[in-house]
Amino acid sequence: KKLINCFIALAALFVGTACEHSLTPDSKVGSVVSLKVSVPQEAQTRAIADGTNVDVLYYEVYDSQMSKRLAYGKVGKTADKVFDLDLTLVQDQTYNFLFWAQVDGANYYNVNSLREVTVNYSGRFNKATAVGNDEQRAAFLAAEKFHVGKETLKKDVYLKRPFAQLNFG
Repeated sequence: KKLINCFIALAALFVGTACEHSLTPDSKVGSVVSLKVSVPQEAQTRAIADGTNVDVLYYEVYDSQMSKRLAYGKVGKTADKVFDLDLTLVQDQTYNFLFWAQVDGANYYNVNSLREVTVNYSGRFNKATAVGNDEQRAAFLAAEKFHVGKETLKKDVYLKRPFAQLNFG
């Protein structure tokens, strides 16, 4: 009788383990996304408002429908004046990326959500001490859509100015 109970217990253990394994969803395999994000290298006759002082990149990653933010963060500029971003994302998925680059510590822009960046004038804009073409106002953006496959995805992303720029000499 003890032997039969042992066999029943072992059988229940094996059946439970087999059922548990079959109910577990397949784990999603990740692929590396390696991005080099660059501020435009425009030919300048002057060094006014050339954007070289931009030193921080904010990014957000959304699903293919832009309904759910999956990742976000902030990276600094590298020695070669680009932003390197390496993420591991689920294979066979399409992702939307939003990028915003600005001067670190400059509080001219509210970047809590890159889907809706707002300008923060904070009352200083109309005062004589505020300068409309302040170098600290430099900003760049980009929006890209990528499909992640099985191999490492390597892409270059080029940022653009979100506002018009006028230089008076």
